[in-house]
Amino acid sequence: MTNNEHHRRPLSHGADVNARDNCLACHREISGRHVIVDDTDHYCVRCGALERGTDVNVRNDYGNTPFHEACRFGHPDIVRLLLEKGAKVNARRKDDGHTPLHEACMHGHVDAASLLIEKGAKVNAKNTWGATPFHAACATGELDLARLLLEHGADLESRTDADITALHWACMYGHPDIVRLLIEKGADVNARDEAGRSPLDLALELPTDNPAREEILDLFRQYAPEQVMEAYCTQEAI
Repeated sequence: MTNNEHHRRPLSHGADVNARDNCLACHREISGRHVIVDDTDHYCVRCGALERGTDVNVRNDYGNTPFHEACRFGHPDIVRLLLEKGAKVNARRKDDGHTPLHEACMHGHVDAASLLIEKGAKVNAKNTWGATPFHAACATGELDLARLLLEHGADLESRTDADITALHWACMYGHPDIVRLLIEKGADVNARDEAGRSPLDLALELPTDNPAREEILDLFRQYAPEQVMEAYCTQEAI
């Protein structure tokens, strides 16, 4: 018996398509723990689960829906299919409040993110700690995603509950391309988080042998020389 036949059997014998084991097949397949058939089709779909009425918004033990999983792993065709089947574009995970757009942005999936935005995803949605998809894109160094989100109204100065901005994230994780984009778009180089740290302060905490550190410092020398001079006087680090 093939895997496809194995998964069809309970569905073809009147089983409850929304029983926990059947619903979570979507999670397992989309996350790649089982089989992705090809670029446009999905094993869970091939076995008939969606056609027979499986609830696409069911949650697993971590509060994820199949839609979160599809966005996390960057399958735009599956994202589109799940939307057609009623997936909630702004569904939040229970543990951290991530939306599908958070997941796509955290993992660098531009096509999936673009589709989500097209279908009404909230670009400034905040998770449990106040972080937006834009924060996620900047923290992970996803330049194309950061640009996409800005084009669709991402708040450049949005702050987390700890008063961390996108520029803080980009400096903290050493992404000079993101830093340049944010500064050129007018990001506040003097923003302070709840601990009183500026983006430059976080850049200075990068290892001295990290090439990104010097690139970011060069950007601050160019765009915020007064802040660099202040840091020089206080830390003698530049």
